Amino acid sequence: IVSYLAIPVLYGLDLVHNVREEVFLAAVGVLICSAVFFVSYKFIFARLPEASCGDWYLAWFSLFAFTAIVDLVLAFNINQSVHVIDWYLDQGEKYLNCAYGYAINLWDGTAHWALYIVMIYALCHPSRYNFRPVFLFWAGSIIFSMMSLLPGASVGNHSHDIKLSSFLNVPYMLIPIYFLYRTLQEPFPKLAQRERKFPAPLALIFIAIFSLSIIISFVRFNAAGGSQWPLAVDWLKNYEPILNDNTRFFFVQANVWFFYYLPYYLMVISALLFGTSPSGANHVLDVAAVYAGGTAQ
Repeated sequence: IVSYLAIPVLYGLDLVHNVREEVFLAAVGVLICSAVFFVSYKFIFARLPEASCGDWYLAWFSLFAFTAIVDLVLAFNINQSVHVIDWYLDQGEKYLNCAYGYAINLWDGTAHWALYIVMIYALCHPSRYNFRPVFLFWAGSIIFSMMSLLPGASVGNHSHDIKLSSFLNVPYMLIPIYFLYRTLQEPFPKLAQRERKFPAPLALIFIAIFSLSIIISFVRFNAAGGSQWPLAVDWLKNYEPILNDNTRFFFVQANVWFFYYLPYYLMVISALLFGTSPSGANHVLDVAAVYAGGTAQ
């Protein structure tokens, strides 16, 4: 219910012309986010039993669900389905008005919104530890999306259009990192204490898939960087010319995938080849959930 209040709020802002000034727009954004956070915690979660109401992430996820609906409306503005606060794409975050901005807003307004609802339920549930993969999947998804969005906006053709309202994205980088750290510190759900190992044929299939992923990531990295390596040139020309897009989001994403995914691929291949202890298997599953979220976004 709180998240859907974003719709009348956006319609109201659309009627106030002064809000379109840069400083005023950033101040109104901070004010609205603070109000949603306070109302969610004070009038909803603080009334829950003591075991649940002490977790501030309930209010954070309510706020993030609220802004997810804002992003969904922005996505509809980008593809011109609606025209509510369409001026924000010029006065606020101009770099969102592109294919990457449409996709990332649509993902936040659908997948992330659903995850917030699930995580709010999970934090209130006695068996919250069973939702560990959901927490990790969300953290990976939003952290990796921010790792492409913010640097891409800074180096792309809209870098000169970055305004104060862009800094409203900072909590979406810091809060998930701490939540990820907190989740990783919590005890694992009860699992069978035995060595985990895939059947040999299945392990070989996954090893082949991850090895191919390493090769593709390396080629994409070189293609995005303008390498004259024939394979990279061919890839850029015939498969992903968007890596050379002026917004630079896909350039940054190719770099992120190479530098951050390569260690993950090697870790999984090692685990599949040599097996791992029960505790090691748990850590592999945790990292896999984080990277699954990053890959999904």
